[in-house]
Amino acid sequence: PAAQFRAQVEHLAAHHRVLSLDDATASLAAGTPANGVVITFDDGTTDVVDVAVPILAEAGLPSTLYLVTSAPGAGVLPWGAPAASWAALADAAAGGRFTVASHTHDHRLLHRTSAAEAAEQLDRSIDAITDHLGTAPAHFAYPKAVPGNRAARTAVAARFRSAALAGHGANRTARHLQHLRRVPVSRGDDLAT
Repeated sequence: PAAQFRAQVEHLAAHHRVLSLDDATASLAAGTPANGVVITFDDGTTDVVDVAVPILAEAGLPSTLYLVTSAPGAGVLPWGAPAASWAALADAAAGGRFTVASHTHDHRLLHRTSAAEAAEQLDRSIDAITDHLGTAPAHFAYPKAVPGNRAARTAVAARFRSAALAGHGANRTARHLQHLRRVPVSRGDDLAT
C-alpha cells in the first residue's frame, strides 16, 4: 500500500544515507565503499512509476528499476502483471533520480542458457533501454536472483558494471560488483529492524 511505502521511504530518509546505484557501485569500484542503502525494484510493474517514483521524488531519494524489457511494449509482464509503458518510464527517468537497468528481455533465467541465448537476452534488453530511454543500462539483476551459468556470468560481466543477486549482507568490496547482495523489503517488515 502507498501509505506503508511512504512510511518506509520516510524512515529511510530519516535514518539512512540513500545512494544511487551508480554512486554506490562507483564507490565499491574505487575501494571506498560508502555507508548507505540503495533502493531497487524489479520487473517494471505500473505501480513502480505510478506510486513509488512520485513518493521517492517527494523525498528526494534515488532508485533503480531492473526492467524486463519485453513488458513495456506488451503492456504486461510475462506472468500477466500490468507493465509500465516506455513513455511512463521515460517520464520517471527524466527527473534524474530514477534509473533503468536490465533484468533480461523476457525474464529468462540464465542458469541453463547457452552463451548465445544469454547474449541475446542481454543485448535485446540493452538495445530496448537505449532505444526508448536514450541511455544504455550499466547495471543488471539476475531474474529471481538465480545466478547464471559460467557463460551467462561472463556475458553479464562484459556488459554491465554490476550484477545483483540476493543474499543478506553488506556489499563492501569491488569483488561484490558482479554479485551484489540485496535485501528484500515487504509490507510486513518492521521499520524498527
